[in-house]
Amino acid sequence: MDAEPPRKTLQPHSGAVFDVRWSKDDSRLLAASGDVSCSVIDVETGETFATLSGAHISSVKQVQWNPYTSNVFASGSRDGSVHIWDLRVSSDGIYKPVQSIVQAHREPQKKGTRTKGTGNGARSITSIIYSLQRDEVIYTSSSVNGIIKMWDLRGPTKRAALQCEEASVDSTMQEIARPGLTRQPSFLDTLAASASNNNTSPKRARGICSMALDPTGSTIYAVAADSRIHRYSALTLAPPTPLSSAMVEPLTDPRFRVSSFYIRTSISPCGQWLASGSSGGQVFLWSLDSASPCDKATTVLDAKWNGEGDVQESGAVDWASDGMLASCSDDRTVRVWRSDLDRAMKCRDEDATAGADWAWAEM
Repeated sequence: MDAEPPRKTLQPHSGAVFDVRWSKDDSRLLAASGDVSCSVIDVETGETFATLSGAHISSVKQVQWNPYTSNVFASGSRDGSVHIWDLRVSSDGIYKPVQSIVQAHREPQKKGTRTKGTGNGARSITSIIYSLQRDEVIYTSSSVNGIIKMWDLRGPTKRAALQCEEASVDSTMQEIARPGLTRQPSFLDTLAASASNNNTSPKRARGICSMALDPTGSTIYAVAADSRIHRYSALTLAPPTPLSSAMVEPLTDPRFRVSSFYIRTSISPCGQWLASGSSGGQVFLWSLDSASPCDKATTVLDAKWNGEGDVQESGAVDWASDGMLASCSDDRTVRVWRSDLDRAMKCRDEDATAGADWAWAEM
């Protein structure tokens, strides 16, 4: 089949674009780039509304709009920092962060010890999400450890810089003091079972690739490097109170593989489905119904392009408001998935002819 040509090409950056986010009203795009800047683009005109640079010193990997206002967003970088930007605050067209979290996931160093090499240096920010229940709270994750941090952005002054406090998380997983709550996700204590699949030591810290928040804002889902999707209460960062024993188990599948930090996850607007890309090229869907199993995906979308499966990595996934799902792959394609029973039956029954018109997957 012939791919649909692009309707408009936008090139606001000189380097690779690592993340793109639509504004709430779909009028703007927010982009993060390897050229160490972020940009806000007017979708209708294609013009760059604002370029924000000078704060990060390495590739910007993540951006996220504040759901409560169309002028504020957060950015996270390979330099380990998180910056909060306000498009209403500039001087002669130059923007500076209104708040900063420096080295957000740097581990506290014990007194009398020295850091060896760069092991405790910059830890790339892999995901940022805003709380849907408290407008002053954001959550962050990094590529080095399996820790999710919850930050309270309220400060004594608007320009106050937020620093990670030198506090460690003990074995009982107790909360630490502000600026945020930090808990050691329980999956770091159960790596032995999955270590053979990843060829790493059970004691090795596990990074988190991406996070998603359910539509109610009550549960965080985190895709981790152990090829499982873990869930936590957005209020306490503890495993959610189970309605059934399955509710606290990680989501996984024997075919689900995560071997890079480009794997993204997204939850459908109705809150019923969680989708995730994978390093094996498939898109996995799990039903978030409490009665559904956690150890096997409900649906695996394994695209067949002209009848041939593609093993390229599927990275980002995202849902449309009408329930369509988009996924992008290393084969340089974006696939849009629709729940269309009649079309699916035709593709299955008439594979030779339908394959020329549709990319499709067995459900």
